[in-house]
Amino acid sequence: MLEQNRETVIKKVLIVLLVSVFAVAAIIFGLEIQKNKKAVPPLPDSYMGDNDNQPVEEAEEIAQGETGNIPQQVDVDDKEETQNTPESENNLPANEPGNNDNIDSKTGKDNKQETSSSGSKQGTSSASTQTKTVKNSQGKPETVYEITIETVTKDGKTQTKTYTSTDPNETFKFYDYVKEDGKIKTYEVTMTVMGKEVSRKLVAQEDAVTVTITELKPTTTVEKNKTQKTIYQVSINGYTRDGKPFSKTFESTNPDEVITYYQIEDGRFYEIKQNMRGNVLSKKEIKVDYTYKERVVDEIIEKYNVIEQQDETMEIGKKVVLQEGINGITRIIEVEKYLFDVFVSANLETREIRKRQDKIVKVGTLKPLGNSGKVFSSMNEATNWANQQINDKNSKWYNKSFIVFPIDHTNKRYSVEFNDLKPGDGVGIGG
Repeated sequence: MLEQNRETVIKKVLIVLLVSVFAVAAIIFGLEIQKNKKAVPPLPDSYMGDNDNQPVEEAEEIAQGETGNIPQQVDVDDKEETQNTPESENNLPANEPGNNDNIDSKTGKDNKQETSSSGSKQGTSSASTQTKTVKNSQGKPETVYEITIETVTKDGKTQTKTYTSTDPNETFKFYDYVKEDGKIKTYEVTMTVMGKEVSRKLVAQEDAVTVTITELKPTTTVEKNKTQKTIYQVSINGYTRDGKPFSKTFESTNPDEVITYYQIEDGRFYEIKQNMRGNVLSKKEIKVDYTYKERVVDEIIEKYNVIEQQDETMEIGKKVVLQEGINGITRIIEVEKYLFDVFVSANLETREIRKRQDKIVKVGTLKPLGNSGKVFSSMNEATNWANQQINDKNSKWYNKSFIVFPIDHTNKRYSVEFNDLKPGDGVGIGG
């Protein structure tokens, strides 16, 4: 009984302690919340509205205070034209050295931003690859590799193409345009369907055309009427009419003053006219002559042959050279095309430098006549005559043997050689 009372008392003491701990924790948490509310009071709705208007009023007061002592009278018509004519990056400024000299231009630079004469040639290609499993015509699973690439065509047009293949090493080609060292370079790229670049070949390059147009703050003051004029400034890198590069900055108070310059785009020569605002007034192609440079890539030597011609009028064993032999030469030549000093393209040509000439030798086939001293037109004719001679007691060739043979390679002329062998003693003996 005493044990049960003791356990009951212990349980009640533990419960009281736990309740006390929770109560203290709740009190501390409530005090922290009240403290935070006092430190960060809520913002009234009208507070944001007041702040939105305040910076504008202060900015106007500051602007009026700073410009109050400086005359700011500007011609209205000039001001409206300046505001309504944005100096676009795509309007390339023109170049005229001096007052009326026509100057060519290809490129210009802006202190803040550069723009290319061929806008599509500024980016590089992007590609995404993936693989998927399909069933082939036999119903078996087969892995297909697919790549989608965003690039440009050789003439600079944007395109998106997808290539698929079951061979991960199959390749395709496209063109990539990259701006490097102040030039727009055209590369022919070979890539696998897995996105691995196999080769990159430079096929063309041209100068990047950039132009700077800067409208300066009024700097010139006319004392009589206290007016100021806006000065327009244009910086141009380009070419003169005869293809010489130049770089010059022009200034004028007349926004409609025309500057003429020249630029090279895609291997063509253009005359550009524009005003000081950067508006292109005209652009026309000028026909000029290209120059070419050649480089021998490979040389192929073709050996001559020796041809023998038999001659029945020459003694057997004698040779006469009718024509000497000459080796043929063929060259593989790379021809580079230039517009003034600007590279346009390169092509390979096969050119025959020297034609092969075979060596011709005349070889004699004429044999000496037999001791008969006679020539016959056929073997039968020669044989019949020889038989008559060896059977004729009055002939010096009586009871002799003989041989009939052709005297040249044509086998159209024959002669007879008599000897002391008796008929039947040897091969080739006539009778």
